[in-house]
Amino acid sequence: MKKSIFTPILLIAIGTSVFGQNRMKFKHKLSQKIITDAGFVLKDGAGQPLTIGGTGKLRCLIKLDSKGNILVDFWQISHGTFTKRHMLFWKKTYTLIDAYRGQNGIVNSQTSFNIDKPSTLTDRREFIGDPTKVLYVPYSGFTFGVATIPFRLRGSAEIASTEKTKTTVTSPKPDIAFTGGWTTGKSVITNRSIINYSVTFGAFVGLTGAEIKDGVVKSGSELYGTKKTQTNPAFSYGASATLARNNLGLVFALGFDTSLGDYSGDWIYQNKPWFGIGLSANLGIF
Repeated sequence: MKKSIFTPILLIAIGTSVFGQNRMKFKHKLSQKIITDAGFVLKDGAGQPLTIGGTGKLRCLIKLDSKGNILVDFWQISHGTFTKRHMLFWKKTYTLIDAYRGQNGIVNSQTSFNIDKPSTLTDRREFIGDPTKVLYVPYSGFTFGVATIPFRLRGSAEIASTEKTKTTVTSPKPDIAFTGGWTTGKSVITNRSIINYSVTFGAFVGLTGAEIKDGVVKSGSELYGTKKTQTNPAFSYGASATLARNNLGLVFALGFDTSLGDYSGDWIYQNKPWFGIGLSANLGIF
């Protein structure tokens, strides 16, 4: 494998080690039906059962402690009528949800918050050898990541009125991109591990290089028909979709490269679309 391709892939591998699955702060969506159907029980810090009332889903963070306990940290549960801004121009009004109140509900006078005794989920196994139960919890959030897209399929481009290039796959160097987008997925949770499967739709911007030489320049260029090569810095941008397991993903991109420097206007791939495949490391929700 070429060093120019190996280096960014190595950086992605390091990123997946540094930003492990327990660093992810996904907004899980937990309901009583999800808990009951999987055979789990939600308990408060004192070990007393709790019930998520109604048919709605509460947002929370779910993670494992060092002993394998499944910890649940609920996000703020607002009551009364309030308005929340979801994006720059989108607001939504919510109303009081009494279903979460009550003697055994999430919100009651007997269930105080204690950082040392968080709410937990248990699968009610009684004996050694009982089958491990699995909890599937959906989640979502806006995430950022770093990616490398070393394989870029470029379409045919015109060198002269009678000369065109063939569709080809190029591997630019260097190649590093930053991604951001809306992530939705499902966590597979047991006392042994939490595995997150997700898809992210968003955009990317990055740094790359443009190798401008004969064969990829227009016929009127000074480089046409010569052996000279001009390597320019360039930036990439476009849309991306990422399929991920935990924070390591396979990214599919539709992008454009813009060369900066001499002969950029002669480059036949300047601002032309390409389709790429690469790897990404999700850095989590910020």
